[in-house]
Amino acid sequence: MIVVDRVSKRFDDKVVLDQVSFEARDGSTLVILGPTGTGKTILLKIIIGLLPPDQGEVVLDGQCVQLMTDADLLEMRKKVGFCFQSTALFDSMTVYENIALSLEEHTRMKPKEVQSRVISVLNLVRMKGSEDLYPRSLSGGMKRLVAIGRALALDPKYILYDEPTSGLDPDAAGHICEVMNALRDQHKKCSIVVTHDLDSARKVGNTIMMLRSGKITKADRDLGKLYA
Repeated sequence: MIVVDRVSKRFDDKVVLDQVSFEARDGSTLVILGPTGTGKTILLKIIIGLLPPDQGEVVLDGQCVQLMTDADLLEMRKKVGFCFQSTALFDSMTVYENIALSLEEHTRMKPKEVQSRVISVLNLVRMKGSEDLYPRSLSGGMKRLVAIGRALALDPKYILYDEPTSGLDPDAAGHICEVMNALRDQHKKCSIVVTHDLDSARKVGNTIMMLRSGKITKADRDLGKLYA
């Protein structure tokens, strides 16, 4: 379980997060909904220890992220897959190489084992047969799927999604949501999703919360009123 406890963050005079608290329980998907620029990505970076909060703490599986050593953070991040909004794929590397990279850097797997894991991950994200393609030849939705695959490479317990359906057409966004739901329901991944996409929030969220003016509140299912 991931517990965010009274986390606050400001940049100069701008309060981005103000006493934010919530829990993401194992095997569930928590969606944090809000307009662009409300601090959703900042919150994900604090959860994974890339940014320190000004106040408060994040507790992951009983350990406070803010008290972890560099070595502890490295081990923790193996349990947390991060899907960047930009995908952050390496354009000079094939799909296979993008996914295999973390396995080669952080495990002692033999080449055959790496190959088996990459193929397994591509099957999970429904991108079988794309191993030899380069990111430049992929659609936006396909790039997002490969990015999810890369986040899954080390078989993390948690996945953090930063705007996973932003800018995609409805069919591609729906496909991404199906994959996310399968990872939760069939593979028991706990996820935190930050998005401004109301439709996707409804499709994937077990719990939906709203981040606005630094504050977070639980939302009901009538999400259309949230940006009023």
